[in-house]
Amino acid sequence: MMEPLIKEIGGEKFEMMPLPPKKAIKILIRLSKIVGGAVAKTGIKGTGKGIADSEIDFGSMLSGVFERLDEDNISNTIDEMLVHIGKYSETTGGYKKVTLEVDFVGKLGQLFEVIKEYLIYNYSDFLSGALGLIKK
Repeated sequence: MMEPLIKEIGGEKFEMMPLPPKKAIKILIRLSKIVGGAVAKTGIKGTGKGIADSEIDFGSMLSGVFERLDEDNISNTIDEMLVHIGKYSETTGGYKKVTLEVDFVGKLGQLFEVIKEYLIYNYSDFLSGALGLIKK
């Protein structure tokens, strides 16, 4: 079993728990449909060395991603991930589940950093080994 990850982001500590396998697969497929379609639209060809060695037009890729975003789908996906993330509370001395509408008001940069770190935590073995997209 994966150990929880404690990560400091934006001056606050977050405890990240692993996604259950079924949920991890569902979220990976959802994100793959969004990102994969956007990458395909840019015409990027893989080099076999990983994404860092590819010539990528990130502007076109991001445009493609945003064209495929369904705000409810993304919001629900974020909510599904946040259920497995706690934020350290000075009051209790422990971690409490994060709430999107409370813990990230005016902190979208922190929210997306938390989500990025959570995706790396849950998928780094797959993304680094199978696809060569990130370094562990």
